[in-house]
Amino acid sequence: GLMSYGAGRGVVTQAYSALGNTPWGGHASKDILEGNLTTAVAKAHNVSTVQIALKWITKQQVPLVTKSSSEAHLAEDLDLWSWDITDDELQALNNHKPPKFSINNIPSYACDRMAEAVVV
Repeated sequence: GLMSYGAGRGVVTQAYSALGNTPWGGHASKDILEGNLTTAVAKAHNVSTVQIALKWITKQQVPLVTKSSSEAHLAEDLDLWSWDITDDELQALNNHKPPKFSINNIPSYACDRMAEAVVV
């Protein structure tokens, strides 16, 4: 995929709009905010589904950027280190297949087919 391609060339992938925000949608992924898996894991740790998504990203060792106009949400975004997900939860999150979305039949991030990716 795109991450391994970049890593092999010394490029660090960073999670920007890590919650699935899109320019045309303007909001976080419903699967992250309200999905059965993220909701169940969040309840088990008494944290938000957003925190589960951000924790999963950190478990992939991907740097991430968050933003919010809410001080409470920013505090939640920073509180990723006082708790942890289990190995089984991590595996379930790794195996989760979110609903597909595409534009002009090109997969999200254009990484499923390397021929469609453009390297600048």
